[in-house]
Amino acid sequence: MKKNLVVLKIIFAFLASAAYFAVAQADFVLHIIVIVIVAATYITLTLLEHSKIKKIEEETEHRLFTSDTLLKCIKALSDDDNVDKAMEDLLRTVTEYYDADRAYTFEIDYEGESTSNTYEFAAEGITKEIEKLQDVPIDSIDCFLEMFKEKGTFFISDLDDDVEKGSSTYEILAMQNVHRLIAVPLIQNDEIIGFFGVDNPKVNYHDFSLLSSVNFFIMENLEKRERKAQLERMSYEDGLTKLYNRNKFNQTINKYADAPPSSLGVAYFDLNGLKRMNDEYGHGAGDRFILNAASTIRYVFGADSYRIGGDEFAVICADMSQEEFTSKMEEEKKHLWENEISVAIGYSWKGGDNNIDAQLREADDFMYADKREFYEKSGRDRRKR
Repeated sequence: MKKNLVVLKIIFAFLASAAYFAVAQADFVLHIIVIVIVAATYITLTLLEHSKIKKIEEETEHRLFTSDTLLKCIKALSDDDNVDKAMEDLLRTVTEYYDADRAYTFEIDYEGESTSNTYEFAAEGITKEIEKLQDVPIDSIDCFLEMFKEKGTFFISDLDDDVEKGSSTYEILAMQNVHRLIAVPLIQNDEIIGFFGVDNPKVNYHDFSLLSSVNFFIMENLEKRERKAQLERMSYEDGLTKLYNRNKFNQTINKYADAPPSSLGVAYFDLNGLKRMNDEYGHGAGDRFILNAASTIRYVFGADSYRIGGDEFAVICADMSQEEFTSKMEEEKKHLWENEISVAIGYSWKGGDNNIDAQLREADDFMYADKREFYEKSGRDRRKR
């Protein structure tokens, strides 16, 4: 544009000189012709100048709009300690900027060879797809990863033209009614760990500046989420066995006291002989004893397992049938016996109108009765257990 204006100005100067020469030579016809050409050139020059000014104004307005949107995104992430809420506000702002159907993040699990939709905002009238896009095979985003590495961004202007029909990528996007898409990678330690994308943008879809700028702040927020999760794990995880600890146990009790599940199975386990083992063989042997017991409980009950004291464990199983819970208890007893781990056990299962506090007391009573029986049969002093 600038080069064209310079050329026209030179032509305009030349024609003005020609007009002066025509007047000097008293050539009336030539004078009229030159005047018309000069006028046309002047009008063209004026229109181009106006067009240039208008384009500059539009570009300035767009940059201001983009900057304002970026500030809104940063504010959304900075003002709210709730990472999920902050991400929702950010994705809403991005969706509005592009007048798009959705904005979202995907994170990659290279070990599990999958990727999952972790955050999503959908415009009014647009269905959310996040629940359908969990643990998607990583090869479905191969074309994304290749373009990220090659160009640093990903852009589909038309699904039918840009993506191979029949491919997993095409099928997933078509299922969501996605025809156009823009995305930028999420990078941590020089590794692509996911991407930030927008479905069916109707405006600004050639502008990656907002996505690229917001990208940095999204990564900060994801790292904040991970730090928070680590702190939560430390708060709720037993240091030795990695089972849930008493803090988590108490939280679960409160949860089910306020909202009882349809059925509830609870159990207590108390190791027999830990003190004697510590006294005779040292605390290292005692720790191994605890770890062996913990591993069998985790093997059978998974995330429903808790270490609630030095030699005490518990399980809380919600919405589990009596048959399944009883079967698991029998399986646990078998594993304990096979591993020569002596444990006093008490458990309770209730369906319908259950009360977790009452069930835990019942299980505790059964466990102490089992403990008394063990010491009566062994002839040992419970205080030296």
